[in-house]
Order: sequence, then C-alpha cells, then structure tokens
Amino acid sequence: MKVWETGTGRELFSLGGADSRFEGFAFSPDGSHLATTSDKIVIFWETATGKKLSSFDADAHGAWSLVYSPNGKQVATAYEFWGDHTQIWDSTTHKNLFKLEGHTATVSYVAYSPDGIRLATASFDKTVKVWDAVTGRELFSLKGHTEPVLSVTYHPDGTRLATTSQDGTVKVWDSVSGNELISLADSRSPSVYHSQLTFSPDGESLISQHSDDRVNVWDKNATPPVWCQQYLEQNGVEPTTTYQRIRRARSFWSVGKKEEARKLFRTWMKTEVDVSELNTFAMNYAANNNPKDRDGELALEAATRACELTGYGSSMILDTLATAYAEKGDFDAAVKWQLKAIELCDREGDRKELEDNLKLFREKKTVPPLK
Repeated sequence: MKVWETGTGRELFSLGGADSRFEGFAFSPDGSHLATTSDKIVIFWETATGKKLSSFDADAHGAWSLVYSPNGKQVATAYEFWGDHTQIWDSTTHKNLFKLEGHTATVSYVAYSPDGIRLATASFDKTVKVWDAVTGRELFSLKGHTEPVLSVTYHPDGTRLATTSQDGTVKVWDSVSGNELISLADSRSPSVYHSQLTFSPDGESLISQHSDDRVNVWDKNATPPVWCQQYLEQNGVEPTTTYQRIRRARSFWSVGKKEEARKLFRTWMKTEVDVSELNTFAMNYAANNNPKDRDGELALEAATRACELTGYGSSMILDTLATAYAEKGDFDAAVKWQLKAIELCDREGDRKELEDNLKLFREKKTVPPLK
C-alpha cells in the first residue's frame, strides 16, 4: 500500500512488503494514524513517517473492512464474505468493546453517524441495522430493499441515511425514526445496481457509483441524476489507455452493446494485465449476481489467460476457471480444474468454499449469485 501527498502527488512511503495484502484502510479523524486490515490483523501506522505503531488480531473470520468513529476512539471492523457481525474496538488499547450481532448474512458496510452516537451496518440479509454506538444496543432495522444492501452513509447533518442495494435502488431514510423517505432508481440502466455512495461534504448532493463504474449525482431534491457516463462512443473520444478501454467496454455492456464490449475486453486481455484484476473480471462474468450479465465464454477466456500468467499454480484462479467452465455447461472440465484447485489450496477457510463449488459442479450446477 502506498501513501501519497494530495497536494503534489508525491509518494510519501509504502506500507508492507511485496507479499502484503491489505483489504481495508481508514485514516483517523485527525489524520495522524492510518489503520489497515490484512487478513485477520488490524495494523496501526503513523501517517507522518509510515512507522508501524501496533496491531491486534481482530477475528478468526478475517477483518475485511474498518472505519474510525468520529472522535477516533473506536474502530469498527466487519467481515465481508464470512461474517454476519461487526466488532467494536478501542483504537488505543485494542480492547474489544462489544460485538454487534443480529444480521443473518454478510455485513457489507459500516458507517458512524457524524456525532458518533449511532452506527449503521448494511448487510446481505437485505437490511440495515442502526445501533447505539456507546452500548452496542440495536435500535431499529431499515427494511425495504429486496436484494443485498451494499453500502450505507450518513448525511453530514446526521438527519438522514442513504443506502444502496443490488436491487438497483438508492434509498434515503430518516435516521431517527427509520422511515423510508424516498427511493431512487435510474430508469436508463435498470439492470445495473449502485455499489457505493456518499453525500457531498455540504450535503447538497448524493453521489452513487454503478456496478459498471459509472457515477450518478443526485441533487438534494432527488431530481433525475446528472449523468456522468464516461467513454461511450457518443462522447466522440476514442479510448487510448487500458483504463479507458475497460471503462468504455463496461459502459457498452450495460447498455446492451455486448459485441462492442467483448472486442474491447479481448484487446485488454492480450496486454500485460494485472492477474488479480483479470481473475476478478473472469469471476464477475462467470458468476454475476445478474444472470443477464453472465458470459461463460468471455469468463473462460479471461480465466484461461490468468491461469497462463500464473502457470496454473493458483488455487483461487483455478476455481475461477472451473466456475467459467461450469457457466459454459462443460461440467467435466469444471470438476477437473476444481479438484486441482483443492489440491493446491493451503487455507482451510478457502478449501471449504472450493469443496462446496466442486459439489455443485458434480451435480451439474453453476455457482449461484452471492447472497
């Protein structure tokens, strides 16, 4: 992980070594510390020097994301993919203060209210829960989304909450009563959901990021969004970099121009791509939550390329390859490569997931959408 100076773009320092893997990070409110998650370890760094100050073991499930409380005295950690709870820690002593339990599926996002009195957790169980941040007591649940909730954020004045979901809507709620105030949807791209969102610092706008990397900006009256769709052909600007080609390809895909998208994706695959990005891309099209956005052939091409780049030696990339074969209907090949993935796997938690997928492939079933 690299830390940069925002005014000049100068790199200040790097954290961790070549083999380090950071899942989440957060700056303390005063900017003096940086907290990072790496597997199940939370590490605190001094931002002025990059010096490691302390660390603690957060949870057996792994701490995938974290957030500081507004006063900097607490850190909340959540456990994407495996955990249905959130842990609250003292940021100085690392003492576990309490655990927030009540969700029945993955906790996808955590947000403190501006005054630090309340804490909201979004979950794949299609709800958002609001908690007393001092005692850990559950106050109420926000119910109304029909698919997993991906993100939650507070308005700067603390009076409202906004949430995003895989059902394609952005909802705004009263943060005190829990009443739904408005539900927003973009009729121009109904099959694409909003994956992240935040209010502008002045609270005048709500910005939501699409799952295909486009952005909507809604004004405070929730009028139709200012469309920030980048790199479509009507812009009249030809993409010249890999980044631009991928963004344009995803935009093509979201509006149904899939052949144009495939051509750009295949050009990208032939370049010196990052293997982890290639693997994520392949899994997205092999096991997308929206069945209409699955493409077994495209996923198989990407997964095969990722395997070639890693010498067929990565268990997780082989799992993606097997998933792509299953999506194409070649379950014999899926079973073959899944067995190889299990053979190479050296992490018990990952092995269970690989074995579950193997069972599906033997039953001639594809990987279901993540819930």
